[in-house]
Amino acid sequence: MPVGDHMALALTGRVLPAEDRRVLAAFAAQAAVVLDRRRLREEADRARTLAEGNRIRTALLAAVSHDLRTPLAGIKAAVTSLRSDDVAWSEEDQAELLEGIEEGADRLDHLVGQHCRIRCRPHR
Repeated sequence: MPVGDHMALALTGRVLPAEDRRVLAAFAAQAAVVLDRRRLREEADRARTLAEGNRIRTALLAAVSHDLRTPLAGIKAAVTSLRSDDVAWSEEDQAELLEGIEEGADRLDHLVGQHCRIRCRPHR
């Protein structure tokens, strides 16, 4: 007796009368509905899990992107200032700008290191 597209209900024993075969067909159809409903529920659960994972990844990417842009902007501004021909920087000003570049680079290194520890862990 077919149960859905990919299964069948197999019985052994005597040949069933037509009335019993109709009851068996109704039972097989009900079993197919139950199995299909379970499959759909499992697919919905997987889709929900994937959607939640995507939402978390999007939020993490937005946060990381913002955290990376801040020190990058500071580094870029300090380098642009040092390379400017319009200003004669004192040694103290140059040292301060270089310190800002170094601090920004250290912050980026820290952020990337944190991100790698979070993302580069082996999956369990």
